[in-house]
Amino acid sequence: DKERIIKFLEFDKSMNLFALGDIINYDIDHDILDVYLDNELDFKVVYTIYRKHLVISAKKGTRIDKEFIKQLSENGKIVDYNGDGDLIDTCILEGFKKRKCYLLSLKEVVELDSYEGVEVGKKESIEEFVKSTYQVFTDTTMDFSSYYDELDKGVKKIYFIKEDNKIVSGCTTTAENKYSAMIV
Repeated sequence: DKERIIKFLEFDKSMNLFALGDIINYDIDHDILDVYLDNELDFKVVYTIYRKHLVISAKKGTRIDKEFIKQLSENGKIVDYNGDGDLIDTCILEGFKKRKCYLLSLKEVVELDSYEGVEVGKKESIEEFVKSTYQVFTDTTMDFSSYYDELDKGVKKIYFIKEDNKIVSGCTTTAENKYSAMIV
């Protein structure tokens, strides 16, 4: 039940940004999204897999099913997983490396009088944008299809600045939903 899951995830909208965004923006049984619960009726953990990336959402102190994550990995359903650091510490599988990430939240939105020089990306600019991003973040994959899909669906926006007809700075939004979005 999509609404019950969303209601549960509201306990920490920032930490559950990706799970909320994915579940709100896609059907639970979508071909790029799988959602699992630890218990059908009285669930305490939501496992959200979006394009092989697992997000574990649970309140601190909740038991995470390490064997379930191991099965997902062995079956090729996930390439990585993340969630609250205290929860993840309890279920690090062999072959996975813990990487510390930080989540920052805006205290207030500041509107600018001018966005001079900032271009809004369109479908025609996706390839150029992804290639320029890959030059900086070489450990990522050049996945054009997700950009096209997410731009079409309205859950991603692209912004960039060009100098001498080359992208010199850029960002995207992702997991956009009624609560939040992430700027990457």
